[in-house]
Amino acid sequence: RSVQAVGPAVVAVGVTVAVVVVGTIATDVAAAPVRTGTLPAAERQALEADGAFGPHPVRFLLVGDSLALTMGLGLVKGSVPDFGVQVRNKGVLGCDLDDLPSVTSGTVDVPVSDCRHWPALWARDVATTRPEVAGVLVGRWAIADHVVGAGPGGVGGTRVSIDQPAWRRHLAGQIAHEVDVLSAQGAKVVLFTMPYIDPATEAPDGTPWPENSPARVDAYNALIRQVAATRPGTVTVIDLNRILGPDGRYTRTVDGVTVRWADGIHISKPGGQWLEGQILPTVARLGLEVRSQRSG
Repeated sequence: RSVQAVGPAVVAVGVTVAVVVVGTIATDVAAAPVRTGTLPAAERQALEADGAFGPHPVRFLLVGDSLALTMGLGLVKGSVPDFGVQVRNKGVLGCDLDDLPSVTSGTVDVPVSDCRHWPALWARDVATTRPEVAGVLVGRWAIADHVVGAGPGGVGGTRVSIDQPAWRRHLAGQIAHEVDVLSAQGAKVVLFTMPYIDPATEAPDGTPWPENSPARVDAYNALIRQVAATRPGTVTVIDLNRILGPDGRYTRTVDGVTVRWADGIHISKPGGQWLEGQILPTVARLGLEVRSQRSG
């Protein structure tokens, strides 16, 4: 959203992708379980018959914030030859669902990201990439306090947050709008839950800033599941949070793999490579469903 708010570790993504470490973990909690490891034999045969390991891979569009951006960088390694999936990474630094000032580390941050107009931005991404499956990972900014009715520079106005029922209803509407935009041309939609975060910054009294609270992450992820339950034929939830934090808390290392950056927020490249076998078979299956529906 701004250089100050994003921080030097993430700004580096925009400066040189070569130094970015990335990755993801996921589990499907929708109609079918997530496949782990390699592709099931029947799924591999179906993908081979469709040319997915060659000229016609399943097209997977990934949108969202810097968590999505870093996750997507880790998912591309071997995605076509191993899983028949082509990952189109369209994550954007500082992507928020609301074009409003937000409050992070006690500072009001005026949005500058291209995601200020995310419905139009994502609609263009859908039109240009023609995805069979579209995934979205946001939430880092959604769970921060926002300022409604602020003047220039974010001065004045009224603070709202996910702790308030009215704002939760608003966020649920935004998530539903995400699904509408991404599925407009028939794509299946994957909603990733937001993983717990653990930045080193603290409030002056030594407590975590509100936007770093696990309770806010839980509240946002509950909204994701709430929206997904209303779109059973379109939406699959991949519980990134549960796998990145298998003990129900922020975890930097899982299964001997360092899955998070040292900043306590972003996802590492080794983690992404470890998770390909959990995420991409599910994406491939959804892509095959779309192809079957279109051919039928």
